[in-house]
Amino acid sequence: MDKNKIRNNCNVCGNKNIIDIINLGNQPFADTFIPKSRLDEHEDIYPLICQLCKKCKNIQLKYKTDPNKRYNDFEYSYTSSNSNFATNHWNEYFNTIEKKKYIQKNYKVLEIGSNDGYLLNHFKKYTNNIVGLDASKKMTLLANKKNIFTINGLMDQNSKNKITTYYNKFDLIIANNVINHMDELKISIKMIKSLLSSKGVFVFEQPYWLDTIKTIKYDQIYHEHITYFTVSLAKSIAKIINIKFFDFEIVNYHGKSIRFYFTLNTNKDLITQKNKIQKQIFLERKKNLFNVSFYNNFQKKIINHRNIILEKILNYKNKGYNIIAVGAAAKSNTWLNFHNLDSNIIKYITDKSLNKKNKFTPKSRIKIVDDIIIKKEKKPVIIILTWNIYEILKKKILKINKNSKFIKA
Repeated sequence: MDKNKIRNNCNVCGNKNIIDIINLGNQPFADTFIPKSRLDEHEDIYPLICQLCKKCKNIQLKYKTDPNKRYNDFEYSYTSSNSNFATNHWNEYFNTIEKKKYIQKNYKVLEIGSNDGYLLNHFKKYTNNIVGLDASKKMTLLANKKNIFTINGLMDQNSKNKITTYYNKFDLIIANNVINHMDELKISIKMIKSLLSSKGVFVFEQPYWLDTIKTIKYDQIYHEHITYFTVSLAKSIAKIINIKFFDFEIVNYHGKSIRFYFTLNTNKDLITQKNKIQKQIFLERKKNLFNVSFYNNFQKKIINHRNIILEKILNYKNKGYNIIAVGAAAKSNTWLNFHNLDSNIIKYITDKSLNKKNKFTPKSRIKIVDDIIIKKEKKPVIIILTWNIYEILKKKILKINKNSKFIKA
């Protein structure tokens, strides 16, 4: 391992006393899907290790990767409007912002990690003063084609300079499943703070680490996810950069996600949910989220779980069943590569996304096809990797092929 690529200190508080807690082996970028024309290339692979900062309760990746390679080396394939499940979630998100009155007529709105512009488009109901920022060149192009003004770039000084040529301050800044992608979290949030108006609100949403650990859904760990969020971490961030963390909500997305609310506003028109925040911090501690010995047991647990799954798969394979994966998501790639499964074992993986079909999964090189192909199978065994919509997909697959058997990932 190149020592220059290792994080030697916490990217929130700078503490050097950081401890390895979870190791998922050598992994490619999870959001990379390989076109047929590039199958002979070898994509970058790095150790996927989580670290814990005992001081500020930050959980981060140990190994540094190049953000431009993460989002632009191979064409980025995930879109916010990828499924009805996703669009329903973003519709609910907008409705919540609207009910809380964090959006008003002619407000200036910035979305960081705006993807194809699906969510940002909702705010046109109130204002045309909207700006999107996205690291993917492809997503930026898609959004601009839909007349959602979007700048291509990371949340860095260069992007900030571009943003402020349009608006110096924003009344609402939103960022979903992207704050955890930022290499220098403290610097990035300070930059966001500098773009926020005095009474503005900053809202961001991430998968919730408590639920990830509680449900053993370690496949939500991947190189694009540098930081793993808890309420404890949110409180630490607020203190370190002097911003007000006043509320949070737990929502049913990616299993369970957590939506954080920050502001510079010190007036009483935004009520701080102090008791709610403290109660959740107490729960996180009670669940041992910041206990190193807990993660020693957790590591053993996931290895044991992997062995049980592999035994089931090989038993079916030896009996002549075809093993098929469903859901070519980023988390699916972490799961497949942690289990050392590839195209020798998995016949194909299905997904409805037009941006992914006929591409191949990273490292494992499994072809992505349409669900309907399962209809032709005589002895299919299905592993649904997008477990957050397991029941929806199971019903769909049984309608396509009633002989399907299932293994839970």
